[in-house]
Amino acid sequence: MNCHVIGDLLPLCADGVATPESQKLVEEHLLHCSSCRALYAEMCAPMKVQATAQELDYMAAVKRQNRRFFLQLYGSLLAVILLLTAGWFVREIFRNQGWHYAPEPISREIALQEMPQVLLTDEEITLAGQIFSLPEMQQFFAARLTDNPAALPAPLLTELLTLAGKNPQNLAGAAATAYRSTLWLEYREDGFRYILEFIDADQTGYTDLFRKTVCRDEENVRLVYTAEINGALLTSSNKAETDLLVCYEKTEGKRDWSVSFSNEMPK
Repeated sequence: MNCHVIGDLLPLCADGVATPESQKLVEEHLLHCSSCRALYAEMCAPMKVQATAQELDYMAAVKRQNRRFFLQLYGSLLAVILLLTAGWFVREIFRNQGWHYAPEPISREIALQEMPQVLLTDEEITLAGQIFSLPEMQQFFAARLTDNPAALPAPLLTELLTLAGKNPQNLAGAAATAYRSTLWLEYREDGFRYILEFIDADQTGYTDLFRKTVCRDEENVRLVYTAEINGALLTSSNKAETDLLVCYEKTEGKRDWSVSFSNEMPK
């Protein structure tokens, strides 16, 4: 077959659309025709496009613009990450200064001198020793079906305040909240805020830990005093020994209150 006919078939073979018969004819011809073989190789070679200078300048400008865009994008993302990280560190710093406190142990003499209100009274110690054995308290805890904090009824709150040696009519914002086997009793008196915590950790009906917290009745409290005694000492008949074994602490900064009280004592 002559080269003119093969020349018409070469483009079809190069594009891969020739019939098997035509493809076979071309392959047999290329075996002994160097000119057609060279022409076919040129057709099959990748097309080289020579860009003009203007096109090269345009492509370079596009590359610079894309590079600038991605640099701005990366810079913005980095700024956001740094800002969030800085905000987190600032929050942690202020939180550590304001709410996460480091109490300082103090002696009974210092507590008596700086905050005598934090000293445990006989009535409070007696109440701590018998609070979980009161029939009303046992009925209250037995009636609760969930682990959510619950406020004590007003009559029971009044009874607890009276047993603690307080006149409920003279107290502001009095409330009591129970959670599992812990009871928080709060009231305000003479410009001070009091929180009494009664903890029955092993749920045996006896107070395992009694904690009393006192601070100035201000919104931004900076000084907090705490008295704490093991429940096993609440029945001690030796008052001097009981006073000796009470642990006192002083905190510079807000205390992270475990429970927020909102119920007020009815007038």
